[in-house]
Amino acid sequence: KLRGVAAPKSSEQQQQQQQHASTIRPQTPVTGLDVAVEEVQAIASRKHTATIELAKSRFVDKNAVEQCSVCNDVIDNVVEAACCQELFCADCICGWLRTSDQCPACAKIMKASELKRPGRVLSRLIGNWSVRCDFHQTSLQGCPVIIPLRDLQEHVAVCPFNPATQSTPIRTVRPQSTVEDVLMASPSKLRGDVAERLTGHLVTSRAHDGRLEVRTASHGKSQVYQRTTVSSVPSDRAGETTLRRRSSELTRQAETVCGGVTGARAQEVAGLQRLSAAEQEQLLVDAGLRCQKPSAGTALAIKADLALPWSQLRKLRRWLHALGVDIESEQTIRSFIAKKLPAYIAKDLPMTGKSGEVSMVAAVYFPSLIDVITHYLDQLHATGALTWHGGVIPDSEIWLKIGGDHGGGSFKLSLQIANTTHPNSLSNTIPICIFNAKDSPANLETALSQYRSQLRQLQQSSWKGKSFKIYFFGDYEFQTVNYGLSGSSGVRPCLHCLCTKKAMEVNRGERDESEHQQQPRTLETLS
Repeated sequence: KLRGVAAPKSSEQQQQQQQHASTIRPQTPVTGLDVAVEEVQAIASRKHTATIELAKSRFVDKNAVEQCSVCNDVIDNVVEAACCQELFCADCICGWLRTSDQCPACAKIMKASELKRPGRVLSRLIGNWSVRCDFHQTSLQGCPVIIPLRDLQEHVAVCPFNPATQSTPIRTVRPQSTVEDVLMASPSKLRGDVAERLTGHLVTSRAHDGRLEVRTASHGKSQVYQRTTVSSVPSDRAGETTLRRRSSELTRQAETVCGGVTGARAQEVAGLQRLSAAEQEQLLVDAGLRCQKPSAGTALAIKADLALPWSQLRKLRRWLHALGVDIESEQTIRSFIAKKLPAYIAKDLPMTGKSGEVSMVAAVYFPSLIDVITHYLDQLHATGALTWHGGVIPDSEIWLKIGGDHGGGSFKLSLQIANTTHPNSLSNTIPICIFNAKDSPANLETALSQYRSQLRQLQQSSWKGKSFKIYFFGDYEFQTVNYGLSGSSGVRPCLHCLCTKKAMEVNRGERDESEHQQQPRTLETLS
């Protein structure tokens, strides 16, 4: 900001101006730009030749800067009105308010105490205004530098035309010693002070945001000279604020060298990849980084792929936690299952205990067995996992296996597709009904009666032109319960024929096989 020196004022006018200024300045802390204003004012006061009009004429392009609504000229010592955010010269608006209480821009009521310095964004724009040096008319030549207003103070301090920095009078450059002559001179013939002054002049006049771009004549490539702060404290002993500032400075330099944000990120990745595995591990430890926590879906996939029961999954969680890797809790995984498998139905069913008492027991089951089978077959077909085992299964048939088993306090009814490479594997087993009770005839009737009609419908339907053939599997105890047999203590304990228990006690070679072969057990002969 530039301020000139107007005509001398009376003591009363100076006192009023100081009172108005005191209502403005305390609102915003004094910045380096304000110091530059006061420095320019002091220089102008000593010389008694500068005026406000002369100070304003130092702006290179008056149309590119804001104008005061009172004097209609380039704004000097900018202040902002709170009522309409209009910008004024401080002297102009203070003089206006001595005779009027209305804003000259919007005609609203305005007080001097409501004036304030412009915000950070506007101050930055003002700082970018191009202005001539304080000493641009010091001699016949004058300082030719045109710089942003925010860099004025720094330039004035080292300006070669500043009398305060010269021990001898300033000599006018001879006409034959032009800037082109200096640039064409050999670097070895330039005096050290001349080269330093020339470099400082170029950096100060051409640098923007601490960057100076120079295109060399020999190679035609752009070379960027950036400001680099020499650290006095190593980063391992620096504070967070200093580390953030240094990181920002390094990021800017990396973006310049690597061609933007994407290039800088690729360069960082390449640098990490060049480190050894031990160095990478140590870097993660030093940074305090932990592995990404697997989601509930990932934890469920681990459980399914490793065929882990919940108890084993808990042990795995404890081991991974000791190694610094955490996975979701069992409750979260179970909640995830409940949300991702809406086809399951959970309800309480009346089940009979060992002593004959009936109680409500939790049960989970698929309500539609046909939908489950069709969906599973579509998945196998899409992945090419269906097989007919070289003709063992007819090409026109799909073999289904339905069976159950009791263990761990619960009964589980499962489904398997025989048209797979490993039909008896755990990955080919789909639970369709689970309840926490004994697999007694009464309990099986309660839980599985809903599938009786669905199995009949399935035997009469087809999938992609292929009919279904259903097999029932399970251990001997489960089979005898489903067939209504007495088990091993019955008269005819065999599941496949009507051979008596007494006949089975005879050696195979001495047994009457004809009677055995003529009496196969069928669904019609089941008691």
